Amino acid sequence: MFMESWAHNCRSEKPVLPPELAPFYDRSVIKDPNGLDMSYLNLWLGFAGISNPKDDPNLFQFLLASDLPSASVRRTFELTKVDIAKLRQKALSTWPSSSPTKPHLTSFFLTFAHALLCILKALEVDEETKSKIMIFMGISADLRSRLTPPVPENYFGNCVGPLLNLNDARELLKEEDAFAAAALRTGELAKKGGHGIGVAGSPRFGVYGVDFGWGKPRKVEIVSVDRTGAIFMAESRDGSGGVEIGLALKKHQMDVFSPLFLASVET
Repeated sequence: MFMESWAHNCRSEKPVLPPELAPFYDRSVIKDPNGLDMSYLNLWLGFAGISNPKDDPNLFQFLLASDLPSASVRRTFELTKVDIAKLRQKALSTWPSSSPTKPHLTSFFLTFAHALLCILKALEVDEETKSKIMIFMGISADLRSRLTPPVPENYFGNCVGPLLNLNDARELLKEEDAFAAAALRTGELAKKGGHGIGVAGSPRFGVYGVDFGWGKPRKVEIVSVDRTGAIFMAESRDGSGGVEIGLALKKHQMDVFSPLFLASVET
């Protein structure tokens, strides 16, 4: 909503937001009977190693301290609607036919699982090293409609929660069908908490539909993935129902990742 509101003001002669884009600031709508706000704050300060936040100008500086990996490259890939249908069929092919229900595998989870497996293979490390790599898969979930009572859609504040999962890289890759295993496990994140290779953005954000007054964007990237190692995800720029992803890897890893990512949906 923030991007849409910002774009609306930029392209309008009179920057007056319509009701559906007007930000709602009242934090009192977030009910916190267990005092989680202070628990999270203390955890954050401990993680940052800050003892006196009022006098510390670098409260968030530690998040920016990591250097860019040497010889890294950033690339953008696209999975078409047909590609995603193939991935869904591939994942569901391992699901027991006797099961009365099938898992709900969204484009988001299928794309994430596919990219995750290709990244693990692109690391090109030996089996012993793989056994020491724990994969933290993390995404953020919008909780506004999930609270009781629900928070307004135009609430201008953080109302998200982490959905996390922890996997041993070697064990995940040893699965008979590693993609299906990853797709089904990441799909379960919507139901369970767990412990990343994270995701920045979402195909539902509609970033290619945002117009600041000079037309819709031709290319959208989140450059922070260079430092964080996250996967940027957005809707296909042509509105065809596909998913676009961007990520940064060391060049030799990207040389392995690219053909893996593309070839596995062409077959």
